[in-house]
Amino acid sequence: MRLLFVEDDRKIAKVVVRGLREEGYDVEHALDGEQALAMILAEAPLPFGLMIFDVRIPKRDGYSLCAEVRALGIRAPILMLTALDTPADRARGLASGADDYIVKPFDFPVLLARLRAVTMRAPVEPEGGRMVIDTLTYDVAGKSATRDGRPLDLGPREAGLLEHLMRNTGRAVGRGMLQQAVWGVDYDGAADVVDVYMERLRKKVDAHGRPLIQAIRDVGYRIGV
Repeated sequence: MRLLFVEDDRKIAKVVVRGLREEGYDVEHALDGEQALAMILAEAPLPFGLMIFDVRIPKRDGYSLCAEVRALGIRAPILMLTALDTPADRARGLASGADDYIVKPFDFPVLLARLRAVTMRAPVEPEGGRMVIDTLTYDVAGKSATRDGRPLDLGPREAGLLEHLMRNTGRAVGRGMLQQAVWGVDYDGAADVVDVYMERLRKKVDAHGRPLIQAIRDVGYRIGV
């Protein structure tokens, strides 16, 4: 698997890159956020399947880099690697779109285990233009959904939120990421717009089956069984 590792400490990078390559990963290394973003954009036809971002990197920190990657629609698993370990730091990392958060210093076998875990729960691309969770089916082309065979009356914003959640099944998606994906980066309206529309969406999706959409405190929302 092709992996991008973003770390400005050359000594740490040398050890981790060597270890990952010995495990069979095809690793590219970036020293700062701008270099990493340029590499990600350049590799778009053959994207990285996995990314590791240190938080305290020059030019563009790991949080903003992760948010930018998600805003581009890139859904490859991202693991944050940092010395920042407060609950607020972890919440910020997850809200920016990261799949997991590992604190320095760390044991390399733990890093490998975390990488395997996020890879296993990475979202699967829709087959035949449909995504399915439990009895919920979403038609990507038609921007429509059914639950237990019943059509759901979704507006464009609700459909956009549902599609973004389902493309990230099993992951907590931050409110900021949802807002950017559905309303765009230039939206300057009500701050609670995501929560308002998510409440409507949850009522429609969960009216005919077990609850699938969960609110994640201080982060955003998650869909899954």
